[in-house]
Amino acid sequence: MKLPIISSIVLFSVAPTAFSAPGTPPGQPFQGVVEEITEEIEQVKDQINDLETDLGSLQGDVDDIANDVSSLSNTLEVQVVVHTDACASVPVQCGADAADEHTYEAASSSNHNPFPIRILVSKNGSPVSGLSASQFDYNNSFVPAGGTSSSKCDVECGPSWFQDAGHGVYSVYVDRSSNDGENWDAGNYAGMVKVTDTDGANGSALVSFSLE
Repeated sequence: MKLPIISSIVLFSVAPTAFSAPGTPPGQPFQGVVEEITEEIEQVKDQINDLETDLGSLQGDVDDIANDVSSLSNTLEVQVVVHTDACASVPVQCGADAADEHTYEAASSSNHNPFPIRILVSKNGSPVSGLSASQFDYNNSFVPAGGTSSSKCDVECGPSWFQDAGHGVYSVYVDRSSNDGENWDAGNYAGMVKVTDTDGANGSALVSFSLE
């Protein structure tokens, strides 16, 4: 016995489908992706602008550092010590001017003896040697009332009024500015010494002393 064969044909109708990016309306494929990429591009642009601003600020900092380094290279460190009692040790500078009648005693209001200013000159922590007398300037701004200021003793104290001891240490003798035979006035004196090296770097320090 043969079973009847039933043939059936099932037809499937498949409508065309447009693939869209997740979250995009139908009919606008990849629109969301494009918008997302555009937004990311704008963010990158903003980051680049911020980076340019930071670079500009960094350049300003670099310029400031360069100026500080340049200023540092043009600065000398100057330290001073005043020895008003030097003539008591009978140095040649105190006996070089017979006409001015210097004596071998500490400078005081009872004489007009000279005395040395000892000066240490350094640059970035290293001593500066080989400087000449002309590279040292000295002025005495404050003196006792009615008194006479001091100045470099480059004549009355003889050729040894200026000495380079090496290692950045120098000695500069000073005396009363007026070579009139009058004595020092008792009281406090103050001025400054300025040093300039061959490269144009300079530095200064306060010079103060008291005489009785």
